[in-house]
Amino acid sequence: MTTVVSLDLASWKPLLTPDAQRTAVATLEGGGILMLPHLAFRLNPDEGRFLSPRWADGRAKNISFDGIAVKGAAGAPEDLAALGRMIGRFAANAADLVSALLPRYAAHVTRARTSFRPL
Repeated sequence: MTTVVSLDLASWKPLLTPDAQRTAVATLEGGGILMLPHLAFRLNPDEGRFLSPRWADGRAKNISFDGIAVKGAAGAPEDLAALGRMIGRFAANAADLVSALLPRYAAHVTRARTSFRPL
């Protein structure tokens, strides 16, 4: 059976005790799952519009961002730039979270393309 450990984190840059970090590492290295039920990604006021399938270009379900270009999306250049900023902000938050949860792995993590699937 897969172990699921719930962490009561509400910040993408949490200050964790060494015990909490060891728990996170042991859970993941043991094939378990970390559940973060109170961790929210807050959209900026103008980003709610991106929660629509109309932004997908129709060739794929996911929109992705590699830090430079948005792929799989359709829209005006200024809209795609805003979409890229939103996805990029999520990627930066996720990197901060990984560094806080798994500090001994942080130096070995490579950020790749980040995917977003609009509703």
